[in-house]
Amino acid sequence: MKSTGIFFGSDTGNTANIAKKIQEKLNPIHSDLFDIAESSQKDIEQYDKLIFGIPTWYYGEPQCDWDDFFPVLKKINFKDKVIAIFGCGDQEDYSEYFCDAMGILNKILINNQAKIIGRHSTVGYEFEASKALINKKYFVGLALDEDRQPELTESRLCHWIEKIKNIINSEIGQYHNPEFTILEWYQPYYTMFDLIREVDDFLHHVIPKLKKSCFISYNQLFLKYIGIDPFKSEIKKIHKIISKITIFNNKYHSHSRDEMLQILFEYKISPNLGKKYPIFVYHFPILQSSMAAICLKNKKFAERFELYYHGIELANGCCELINAKEQYHRFVFNNIQRKRKGLSEKKIDIRLLNAISSGMPFCSGVAFGIDRLVMIALNAKKIQDVILFPIDQA
Repeated sequence: MKSTGIFFGSDTGNTANIAKKIQEKLNPIHSDLFDIAESSQKDIEQYDKLIFGIPTWYYGEPQCDWDDFFPVLKKINFKDKVIAIFGCGDQEDYSEYFCDAMGILNKILINNQAKIIGRHSTVGYEFEASKALINKKYFVGLALDEDRQPELTESRLCHWIEKIKNIINSEIGQYHNPEFTILEWYQPYYTMFDLIREVDDFLHHVIPKLKKSCFISYNQLFLKYIGIDPFKSEIKKIHKIISKITIFNNKYHSHSRDEMLQILFEYKISPNLGKKYPIFVYHFPILQSSMAAICLKNKKFAERFELYYHGIELANGCCELINAKEQYHRFVFNNIQRKRKGLSEKKIDIRLLNAISSGMPFCSGVAFGIDRLVMIALNAKKIQDVILFPIDQA
């Protein structure tokens, strides 16, 4: 998943502090924080999901850094980008201009085809007028008053984030929609490679014109596109490569090898996959095993594969793990990782563990993205063109 860009302008520090709280309450690892005073057009254009924080000064004036940035903002095409807005204002001294800057910013974004989410009810506020209103019942985003109602900030913030986080933390864009159609099936007594062959047959049966598929290991991909062995290279070397990716700079030096490998795979490898023909990638690292069995020949690898075409992931499958004890340890480890990232823990699936213990047979399974398959078959440019209810019509 691409990161979310959180951009703010702040003179007193109130909006900056709110932006930091929003980052903490979302996913800190997958969100990046920017001061608009130090930002560029390129900084904003790299994100599909954005959160803008803009305070209002005096008689409805945008904060000065935002005001200076507006000419740049007007040049950006926000089509297919999802944006949430929050802002600070003063309901008492400037009651007729409360959070006007949010409305000014919203108008620029709408004119440039942005999809705005996160409108917030006006109930509980005491102001006379605002340019940030929708039908006089809602603000275009989250309106806060740190001068007159600071005691309400936390509850308003939590309520607003609950409304937007499912969209912000999910993938939306040219190939993504929060709700989608998959075809999932399992084959008893199939190895991972048996299932790969079946998936390949299915793909070419549906779209016969596709060229012959290529098969390559995760390790070989890193050697080919980045020139490192993902399992043997020093973390310092991996971090040095990541730091050259503009949006990360030096942010990720404290994260694990696996997290950094995932970043490299997403940003440096996957966009290159399947440009001419479908490509199956197999033997992912064991820490990315999910519910896949461990490779018997090399315990660093998981019996898991992914299918790509034109840089798009079409399918994800594996040889299923049938060791209940190992699966339990993975559930526990996953919760430790989620807690470290500031995410809520997931309830351990006892029913699945019991099913595995009762004698689940050796098998392999796959989930295939039908919407993306239809896109390829019809040469559609966006997933929204092939599904009945895209997020903007839900």
